Amino acid sequence: MEAYQRPPTTKDFDALADDITKPKRWFQNKVLRILLVLLLTNLLSSIGTFIAGGNIIKTLFNF
Repeated sequence: MEAYQRPPTTKDFDALADDITKPKRWFQNKVLRILLVLLLTNLLSSIGTFIAGGNIIKTLFNF
């Protein structure tokens, strides 16, 4: 969705090497923003899966 709403330009790809070293620019560069959305979505989804999975196992085996 992020790539569809804010498609990256050639300028964003050209500035990628410089922008990746400065956290303030991560949200200005559209390519890095797409990667951040992807990374954070997967990371938080995995954390939620482990927490919920632990609760489900705890409930099933009555620990």
